[in-house]
Amino acid sequence: MTFKVLVADDDLNIIISLKFLLEAEHYELVSVTTPEALLTQLKKQDVDCVLLDMNFQRDTTSGKEGLALIHAIRTTDPLLPIIMMTGWATVDLAVEALTSGANDFLQKPWDDDRLLNALAT
Repeated sequence: MTFKVLVADDDLNIIISLKFLLEAEHYELVSVTTPEALLTQLKKQDVDCVLLDMNFQRDTTSGKEGLALIHAIRTTDPLLPIIMMTGWATVDLAVEALTSGANDFLQKPWDDDRLLNALAT
């Protein structure tokens, strides 16, 4: 059985990088570029994990979009693993993401081994 990862990020370069990394490790990748598409995709198919960007609007670094999405995902699937990713990491944001229901928090650019380890757990 293939492990299916849903990647939600507005940066196509991030999605392409993750596609190369994850498909080389035999993960199946599904990708979306908007919060709305993420929620639609989760209703359409089962996935084993979500890699979720914290920010989707170019003018924001607050992480509020990602935090709201954690809540939206948790209301429909309280057990789905969520790994948050951001290029604007702070300790406070990481703590808030984890206490909001994320399973892990990675800073971009990520370490490949760290990301693969997060997916394996």
